[in-house]
Amino acid sequence: MEEQINVFLDSNNSESGDAKRFEFQCNPPIQVGNDEICDVYVANFSCLNNIWNIDDSNNVFSVSHGSAQKNLVISSGYFSGADISSKLNKLFSAENLHLSCMWLESQLKFTIQSTHDDSLTYRVYETNLSNLMKLEGRIYTHDEIATSYVQPDLNEGSHSILFSIPEITTNSRVSNSSVPRSTLCKIPLTASYGNYILYQPQTLVSKHLVKEKVINNFTIKLHLDNYTEHFPSRFHAQLVFTIKKKPLNQQAMNALENAIRNNLPSRPASEQPFGNPCHFKI
Repeated sequence: MEEQINVFLDSNNSESGDAKRFEFQCNPPIQVGNDEICDVYVANFSCLNNIWNIDDSNNVFSVSHGSAQKNLVISSGYFSGADISSKLNKLFSAENLHLSCMWLESQLKFTIQSTHDDSLTYRVYETNLSNLMKLEGRIYTHDEIATSYVQPDLNEGSHSILFSIPEITTNSRVSNSSVPRSTLCKIPLTASYGNYILYQPQTLVSKHLVKEKVINNFTIKLHLDNYTEHFPSRFHAQLVFTIKKKPLNQQAMNALENAIRNNLPSRPASEQPFGNPCHFKI
């Protein structure tokens, strides 16, 4: 027989009262007997997509054109290719740099070129923003156009949200040490900025074996693809815990392990009701 426990979460009801720490209490606690196993999965999740693609990690663009190197910093936020080129052009003008940036919508690439009728070279330096724009950091002739060498992914650090519970040890397998081993699911960001992310899998859900016997409370952790922690203004989620009896052969194996662990006193085989406990046959 299987028992199913549904846990409905609202980040506004977090026990911590901290917008950056999502702690929840199980009342009553979830208890798993010695002869039982427990699985957990995320049935649904929703939150507003307020994830920026430009922040302090990728907002610096360095360039020189007939003068010393200029470090240009654009503001943080969510920006399209056209937005980024517009912001850079305003900074070029403010620094009296005769350069122009364009976003080619049809090609999904950036270009930088000189707008001054002279023979001055210009240089694009390798920085976090030029790397995002896929512009080669080098010196360009006055009539040369710097163009993205591949189509840049402006959302490269935020394709999905990793949902994890550090207090629960599961059988999750990960290929990167930065990904929490307690990750329960990966939520694709299919909603554009400013719209609601809704995760509600219609196919078979991946369940994770829970090793704890009693769960009193837990913390929800959300990470982006670049492994930075994410703090949405609010989220809702539903966790499903299923508790069921272990298979008989698993129960017998546990009984054997417990007998050995308890180091039962040795008795002659003739006095053992089932023979030597170290020679049980399953």
